[in-house]
Amino acid sequence: MWRSPEAFRDLVSALDARTEARELLSIPHKKYLLDALTLAELSRHVIVDRIRLQEPKGQWPDGYIDIGGRERNVEVTIADLPGRRRGDEYRDLVGTAVERYPPEDWNKRAEAIWEALDRAIRSKAAKRYSSPFILVVDLNFGVYGIRQAEIEQTIRSIKGRYQEDFEQIHVLWNGKVI
Repeated sequence: MWRSPEAFRDLVSALDARTEARELLSIPHKKYLLDALTLAELSRHVIVDRIRLQEPKGQWPDGYIDIGGRERNVEVTIADLPGRRRGDEYRDLVGTAVERYPPEDWNKRAEAIWEALDRAIRSKAAKRYSSPFILVVDLNFGVYGIRQAEIEQTIRSIKGRYQEDFEQIHVLWNGKVI
């Protein structure tokens, strides 16, 4: 159902509060909530009039946004570390982020962003959907503040390579849209 951005975020927040992270990341039928969380975050940074998810049995797109009376298809994807399986941290949750990702690994994580983001966007472009759509990528990489400007430039560069394949590309990273 179409909702204002505020109502959508409130609903998603309430659903998220009732769902454990372990459940969200390891149960396939909860993917809709990951999509909803990403769309809710997008609506904090991009002005939209209304927003909604795909119908429960719908295949494509993941959601819709209405901007100025024009309904637009939205696909959501995640760019993550190569080889990382979603939810693994929650299965064996031990220690702090610094213990799981020591500072000596932060540069490796930063360097992996190029490949992961390129792969995520290229994968969506290769599907050649029949209608134009906005791609929203959740760049799920914490690099703990290092190489910020360089990484943002990398994100812009990769987006530029694929701009013709999408109506728009938004990359959510570090609390902002790039």
